[in-house]
Amino acid sequence: MKISKHIESNDQAFFAIYTDGLENASTDYTADDIQKLLAQATEKGWQVKFFCRDEDNLFYKRQLGISDQQMMNISLNEDGLKAMETEICYCLNEMVNPQKTDK
Repeated sequence: MKISKHIESNDQAFFAIYTDGLENASTDYTADDIQKLLAQATEKGWQVKFFCRDEDNLFYKRQLGISDQQMMNISLNEDGLKAMETEICYCLNEMVNPQKTDK
């Protein structure tokens, strides 16, 4: 994972991953590659949040091994993007101020 070079062992990291559907057009990474990278991030204690359409949820959970806690369903409209932004802000705030967060 290239980002590992920039993060010290006691640093926190947060990854927000967004997909708009099952186009599967990546030429850089396979599903297995992504699954391994996500597992490595989890092992290091880094937070991962995966945003996708509700109808794609089960596919990504199975294909990439994403947990319920890491997954968030969104709609592909303004409300969905606002919900994603709110969740990202919540996660980042929780990392910085774990006792002060109220969702």
